[in-house]
Amino acid sequence: MGLSKIGIIVENLTDEDIPGLSQVERMIGFKKSFEEHGLTVNEDLVFELKHFRMETGRNFARKIVNENIDIDGIFCAAGDKVALGLIDELKKLGKRIPEDYAVVGFDDIDIAELVSPPLTTIRQDLHGLGETAYNLAVQAIEKEEITQRHIEFDTTLIVRGTA
Repeated sequence: MGLSKIGIIVENLTDEDIPGLSQVERMIGFKKSFEEHGLTVNEDLVFELKHFRMETGRNFARKIVNENIDIDGIFCAAGDKVALGLIDELKKLGKRIPEDYAVVGFDDIDIAELVSPPLTTIRQDLHGLGETAYNLAVQAIEKEEITQRHIEFDTTLIVRGTA
């Protein structure tokens, strides 16, 4: 597709509230990917939010269209619910997905494949994440030494129809 004006919707990273670590890491990964391809993130295309809701995605869609923001791809690091709201409102505003705007979500929630077009998204290893969290909690409860300070989980890009 050759997209060149890609934005990101992410939790508010600049407020006095401490953002979720996963959101910070998603932003770091977004910037790292750009750097690896010799590109620079356009800070004007970084959209921060406070609420992970479909309505928030709808609001961003109206902002993008009403303000004629020059963007052709959007990574909803804030999750699939925001991406689905964004897509729904863009379509209501007469825009085509992915022709006018490519959209990628994060989480691979159940309904991601049921929308039209089906949402391209990033799947997390939720089973591995839950199992590890459980094991670490048991270790903490039993006052065992926890030696792992950094744990990484694989993600998988699930290519569908929105990008």
